[in-house]
Amino acid sequence: MDKKIQRLPIISSVRYKLNKVLKYHLYSSKIEIHKIDRFRQLKRFRKVQCITHLQYNVCDNLNPFKYMNAVNRVRKLTINYSNIKDLNRERRKYTLQILRRIRVLSHIEFLARETEAITNARINKLCKVMIAIVDVTDIKFEFFRCYKITEEGPIMFLESCKQLRKLKRLSLLLESCHDQTSKGLVRFGEKVKQCKNLINFKFSLCALSVFVSRISEEHMLQFVECLNSLEYLKHLYLHFRNCSMAGNQGLINFSKKVTEMKKLTHLYLYMSGFVKVTNQGFMALGKYLGSMNRLEELTVDLRNGSDVSDECVVKICDELTNLSKIHKLSLNFSYCPKVTSKGVSELSESLAKFKTLKFLRLQLVNFSLFDPQIGQDSLLKVVENVSELSQLEGFHFNFGNSPALDDSFLVSALEELTKLKKLKKLMLTIENLSQISDKSLKVLGKKLTEFENLKALDVCLDNCYNVTDEGLTSFLKRVNKKRSLVDVELNFPGCSKLTPEVVSYAKAFTEEYI
Repeated sequence: MDKKIQRLPIISSVRYKLNKVLKYHLYSSKIEIHKIDRFRQLKRFRKVQCITHLQYNVCDNLNPFKYMNAVNRVRKLTINYSNIKDLNRERRKYTLQILRRIRVLSHIEFLARETEAITNARINKLCKVMIAIVDVTDIKFEFFRCYKITEEGPIMFLESCKQLRKLKRLSLLLESCHDQTSKGLVRFGEKVKQCKNLINFKFSLCALSVFVSRISEEHMLQFVECLNSLEYLKHLYLHFRNCSMAGNQGLINFSKKVTEMKKLTHLYLYMSGFVKVTNQGFMALGKYLGSMNRLEELTVDLRNGSDVSDECVVKICDELTNLSKIHKLSLNFSYCPKVTSKGVSELSESLAKFKTLKFLRLQLVNFSLFDPQIGQDSLLKVVENVSELSQLEGFHFNFGNSPALDDSFLVSALEELTKLKKLKKLMLTIENLSQISDKSLKVLGKKLTEFENLKALDVCLDNCYNVTDEGLTSFLKRVNKKRSLVDVELNFPGCSKLTPEVVSYAKAFTEEYI
């Protein structure tokens, strides 16, 4: 056997091929396993020392050292606290022991979703152990509806991060954690500012609507100003939902601060649910973004923008055509009540100017299920202009929620998309369209043969309840014949006419592509 670590194919938690893949390597210490997310699986590997991704689900309440006698090197460790009401003594002990046991670790994730067991004190203990792992380059903390966490918890976490000299990627996600204040946001910024070597920073602060007024414009600007001092920062992800801005001037000032980050190449702005901001403010945002010439990837998400209008959509897209280095673009104007067919038609003309794009994501879901503000002709015009982007390798199209769309639209759209000869990844997300039937799936299956270089396919039909077993089965047979596909993802939430047996078959079918 080669002395070098042998990398095996990806292994998921319930793959029936697990034993077969590792048939005669069970006693080797030289094997690198891609992912383990149940510690009982480690019994099969005996002397394995290195694991690429190790996930510990605290709710399992298992003693990991009963199974991982030899493991001491893990590239990525995920500790998942989700859905735990009681973090007993044993669970706390096991979690800390894992961190102390692993000698080589570069990527740590702490996930806590809807759990009452995570408090500031627990975070503090984790951080004290974490700072002893000097090789950490990536850290992610995700808190979702953890009501016992105040702003002090994330601040203690960030205080520890500044001691990790090799840290380059940092992610802090706070969603619906109520005790977050404006002053706390500034304190976050001050701590992040001390992580001098960061090249990638991801921050999400999403409040419930009842807490809209808790983040002020002044403190948000101070937070962005702190980020501006990070000398090596190239990737920035900011997600603010239901956070107030004091009118248009607040968003304009925010845009100015962001554009001062001259080294940014990747920018992701999620600003859904902003209040007190009108069309004027969003158009100014587009103007400033259009001046960031170094950008290679850009995401602008204005979903649910009550004041985002046709004029705003067109202006933003026109300004972004000035970005000469852009190769990946994502625009979300879904569920905006003032966006109509007129704006979408004009938007499509601007899209044709992005000649160097390699990936495009467009989310244009109609606002009302009963009012076809975004019609079939305007969306078809979008697809026609997209099909002229000869360099495009990936396309994600999200549409629906309109009585004006049916099978004929999807058939025409697919006919246009087959003109993209370099397309490697196609993603279609269709929402709330009862007019979509088996015909669409059958046509999509037939058209797959015309996508010569297609390697990845992602189809999601959400509440398209006229799709039946016949259409899905026919589609899967066509997918199976498309030999170039290496990645397939299929989701059918709310499709009530699909039987559990066929849905289970579809899931098992897609697992073959993992």
